[in-house]
Amino acid sequence: MVDYICLMFMRLLIILFVFTTTSNCWAQWKKINTGTSNDLYDVQSISENAFVCGQSSKILISKDSGKSWKSMPLSIPSNLRCLYFFDSLHGMVSGENARLQMTYNGGKTWTQKYVRTAAYAYDITFSGANGLMVGNNSLVVSSNNNGESWTVDTTPSIEKQLNNVAISKGGICWAVGDSGIILRKLIHQKSWIKINSNTKVNLTHVSCFSDSIIIISGGMSDPNQVGVHYNVFLKSNDSGKTWSQSIIPEMKSIFAGYFFTPDSGFLCGSNGIICKIYHPLYKRGQQLSGTASILNSITYSDNYGLIAGDGGTILRTTNMGGYGLTIKDQNIPEIKVYPNPSSDIIYVETKENILSIQLISNDGISTQVNLIENTIDIEEIASGQYWLIIKTQMGVTWIPILKY
Repeated sequence: MVDYICLMFMRLLIILFVFTTTSNCWAQWKKINTGTSNDLYDVQSISENAFVCGQSSKILISKDSGKSWKSMPLSIPSNLRCLYFFDSLHGMVSGENARLQMTYNGGKTWTQKYVRTAAYAYDITFSGANGLMVGNNSLVVSSNNNGESWTVDTTPSIEKQLNNVAISKGGICWAVGDSGIILRKLIHQKSWIKINSNTKVNLTHVSCFSDSIIIISGGMSDPNQVGVHYNVFLKSNDSGKTWSQSIIPEMKSIFAGYFFTPDSGFLCGSNGIICKIYHPLYKRGQQLSGTASILNSITYSDNYGLIAGDGGTILRTTNMGGYGLTIKDQNIPEIKVYPNPSSDIIYVETKENILSIQLISNDGISTQVNLIENTIDIEEIASGQYWLIIKTQMGVTWIPILKY
């Protein structure tokens, strides 16, 4: 009887071990120990240096590409929601009361540069010396001296929370917020104008790839129906005059995004959902995160990606999250690539007109390739796994290839 009980106990232990390790074994993003259970809201990486901020004055800094983290003190306690670093030493954090504190020595000491009672800041960005910070009640403050001083911009009287802000290379500024709010101005102007978005979904991310190409995404849960979520993806090729729109049903609520190109990147949000973008409007794939935490921010630098989320969650990948799962296709062109694997020549066959072709390694590094008479010569590139990104009029197709 004792032997039987011991045997059953050992079997139970094995089952529990398999169950608790399965999610991590199959996760495409690895959860990193942060030593905190505080909710984390923003993450940024610059080469091997990475920075995270969150509630209860939590600031984490990594000097090894996000593998390990060290907590740094903050001069004036504050719940933090956003950060921006120029380099490994010079940066700033903000959040509660829009209190912006700046460091010049990698987080060892901090100096207050701006505060606005009862305000809340949600995002900061810079283009050169020109910076923008956005927050609740349509708050926008701007700086033209690397954040040393700030002044309030004039925004439409909409009293909505602004969640994200971006500046194009040509100095066109975009801010997005709740209830489908999109605002626009030129960098040296102090007044913003409202742009029609044709959506009431909360917008949480904006990226600019030129003065013309803008990508916006967002999501929210239905306040009256448990488990119901709405999300949206918007893309403009004409500086916001017109927008292409798509929903992303495989997502819950979208809270953050990061894009390498207008056609490739990541979205993340509630319930630990990560969505790899192959073409925003047509083709996407869910990825395994190994967590059900809310994911609030995502970044990518050099050969690694980081996601920050609730409960002290930091996820890390070194291969762009691997391949996407449950890929949703709509009007995807038929493209044949062979032989695969290959050591020298790859043939590409499709009935569609190929507009561009690109080769990206699993660590995000782009390699120049030329399509000549339906062939690509990869003999001179290093052995390894790559993504062949083929753009046609129907969209962008990502094809994994192996060079040996």
